[in-house]
Amino acid sequence: MSSILDELLPHQRKANKSLIKANEKSQKIVEKAIKKANQILTQANFFHKSLKETLRQDLKTAINKSIVVFKEEYRRSIDESIKMNQKILSDYLIDMKDQIKAELDSYTRERKKTIDRIIEEKAEDVIRRTIGDELPVSFKEKLIVKALEKAKQDGLFKGS
Repeated sequence: MSSILDELLPHQRKANKSLIKANEKSQKIVEKAIKKANQILTQANFFHKSLKETLRQDLKTAINKSIVVFKEEYRRSIDESIKMNQKILSDYLIDMKDQIKAELDSYTRERKKTIDRIIEEKAEDVIRRTIGDELPVSFKEKLIVKALEKAKQDGLFKGS
């Protein structure tokens, strides 16, 4: 047996050396792979941080733009609302002015009729007292009309 062992030993040593070399080579390959993986992880982390920062900046920019657009739309909406309210109020005031003018005109006409009737009654009373009942009614009416026209010309009835 010793001879078989003697023969096997050099082959075994050669095989061991080959295994050791293979082990060293595989260790170097693994070390290179680990080094490369670490480089890739470092690059991935850097890329991840860079991408994260880029996304954060893009999101910040988008939010700021949205705020600007919202403010512009809000201001435009308020301006339109103010213009619409101004028009509604203006139309309402014009309607109220027209209504008040119509009521004032109606009141003025009625008041003038009342004043004319009172003047006529007073004038007839004055004529009756001063002239008496002896003059014909048509003549009295002519005198009243002439007196009223004279008073109007003299500015006694302002606004007529």
